[in-house]
Amino acid sequence: MNLVESFGKSMYKCMNDSMTDTLDCIFKNFIDSFPDGTFGEFDTILKDFPVLGYFISAKNMFLTIRDRFFIKKTLKFFSELHKGEINQQEIEGRIQALENKEDWIYDEIELLISTIERFDREEKSRILSEIYRAYLNKEIKKFEFDDFCSITERLFLSDIIQIRSDYEYKEREERYKMLKIPVNYKEVYTEITGRLLALGLMCISAEVNSKIRYRSNLLEYKVSQKGERYAEILSRINFLDILSGIIVNEEL
Repeated sequence: MNLVESFGKSMYKCMNDSMTDTLDCIFKNFIDSFPDGTFGEFDTILKDFPVLGYFISAKNMFLTIRDRFFIKKTLKFFSELHKGEINQQEIEGRIQALENKEDWIYDEIELLISTIERFDREEKSRILSEIYRAYLNKEIKKFEFDDFCSITERLFLSDIIQIRSDYEYKEREERYKMLKIPVNYKEVYTEITGRLLALGLMCISAEVNSKIRYRSNLLEYKVSQKGERYAEILSRINFLDILSGIIVNEEL
């Protein structure tokens, strides 16, 4: 069984309700087994989740650091994907398509694998799980799913937190205007703003034919329509762990 098939079968297995009470515990214990490479007690798990068996065999008991990190990110993706509701018809259709070796489902799974493989932080797998869930629930279209996978890969965690914060501020601003409460905040250019602009998550608010320089603090920046859709998905994630991770790293 190749990587795409083993990944797909494992992913859809994780969406089974019967795994609710055991999934997180199994994955944590499996990760803890990495240092000594003893996986014998996990024979059943390897059978149920063939993507793990793809990397671990009698000839390859010890994994490279890259393999271990990929598995860790993948397990986080599976675990988070399992926690929310997903359109079961979409899942069943994909299981059938995978059994029939249809090209479109291979392309979809390959995108997930390549995206996870390029993630520099495990936390991004949580975001990808929500993006994929939104796609399966038909909340976003195929081109948005592709874009959001690429965007998540390229953004820093601080960028992700910033776009979510800007989105939440915009919602508060609209409520304040309805209540006729003055709003004086104006988003100015920063390095984070520049990255968000480059990825289309923010846009410049300026008059047509304005000659104001690109980096001028006189310009206003706001969340774009794409940014709103991306940030709305981010709003479903508890970012306390991510925030604490950034704070700890800065203190170190």
